[in-house]
Amino acid sequence: MNRSFLTIVLIFLFSLSVPAPAQTEPPHDAAWHFQEGMTAYQAKDYAGFLSHFREAYGLRPHTPTVIYNLACGYSLTGQTDSALKYLGHLADLGMDMGADRDPDFDSLKNSPRYQEIVGRFAVLKNSVNKSTVAFTIPEKDLIPEGIAYDPVKKIFYLGSIRKRKIITIDMAGQVGQFKGPGEDSLTAVLGMKVDPLRRILWVVTAVLPEMEGYNSEMRPVTAVYKYDLEKGKLLGVYPSLGDNFPHQFNDLTVGPDGDCYITDTETGEIYRIDYESNKFEMVYPAGTFWGANGIDVSEDGRYLFVAAYSEGVYGIDLTSGETNFIPSPAGASLYGIDGLYYNRGNLLAVQNGLLPHRVIKFALDDSRRTAVKSEILEMNNPRFNEPTTGVIVGDMFYYIANSGLGNFTPEHQLLPPDSLSEVVIMKVGL
Repeated sequence: MNRSFLTIVLIFLFSLSVPAPAQTEPPHDAAWHFQEGMTAYQAKDYAGFLSHFREAYGLRPHTPTVIYNLACGYSLTGQTDSALKYLGHLADLGMDMGADRDPDFDSLKNSPRYQEIVGRFAVLKNSVNKSTVAFTIPEKDLIPEGIAYDPVKKIFYLGSIRKRKIITIDMAGQVGQFKGPGEDSLTAVLGMKVDPLRRILWVVTAVLPEMEGYNSEMRPVTAVYKYDLEKGKLLGVYPSLGDNFPHQFNDLTVGPDGDCYITDTETGEIYRIDYESNKFEMVYPAGTFWGANGIDVSEDGRYLFVAAYSEGVYGIDLTSGETNFIPSPAGASLYGIDGLYYNRGNLLAVQNGLLPHRVIKFALDDSRRTAVKSEILEMNNPRFNEPTTGVIVGDMFYYIANSGLGNFTPEHQLLPPDSLSEVVIMKVGL
């Protein structure tokens, strides 16, 4: 198993496992089998490794890291046909996880089928460049993650993880400031959304080690901030509810009724802030969406779409409460989505959880339960450095091309200034 893939494994394992309440016989969920499988792998118990990942696959069949490890397990135990089957499945999804560099597949190297699959992975090294630069921001250590747009004032809002602030950008590219560093006790700024009708800016915040002023004694607080767009006044703060789970709110969206929906990546929960009553509540419990990240609601307010980072996208009928997993179309995957946006029957996604990073559009069928086709809008752009989120403005999609989230050491220290680049906001036509 190659080193880069082990990084993906560790991210999957330690960021997406939800602690279960203590009980005599804890259920063996997919995360447990994942961990036990990796332990068996390190001990070179390849039969045990395969057994655990077969169990994990039965529980989470849409998770590419599980599929990849399943292929590794079959290869290491001499089951060539099954190994090729699951590698081929990843190629069908347009996902290169480094199989051609992984010694776990040495036994397959002379197989014509293996060479054909590797050839399909190689196609992913091609570039798709349909975007142009909208703005550049010279503040190299900004480390932005969330972006929003006010169609009334024609202003973008860009949040900073590192600087704990929110800046503005007008259509001419002029930069201003909405909230200064640490103002209103801001911590790292993540997802943001403008409610233009009610003149509100919703902001997700979290205490993260990448932010200035962080120390290990800080409580890991995460919260939603509600701002008056006209006055810049803080209207309310909604911290995570008190329980035994670690929380990290990540992104949010606003329905036509003003209700705000928030994802919690750590627990897989979804929260709602009711606009009329101001009630803050959990509406989908822990473990519902593994790595809940991007989120958006349809224009009519009926459907909520949630990106489960380690699986794909779920659709929720807010009228009936029915939840369904949206199958990926041929040749693409809904895995590894950070920013997710609904637009006239399509889903737009910024994917930084798979290689190569890309911006992609998925067309939904009339039921909005299945993605029927896909179109890559940007891939293998040399400006990309952890693209994160975006915002739809008319017929254009603006997105953060180089958040710089990869510019930290393992100890969360920012790299030297001469290795950083100006922040780039790109745009692509829809």
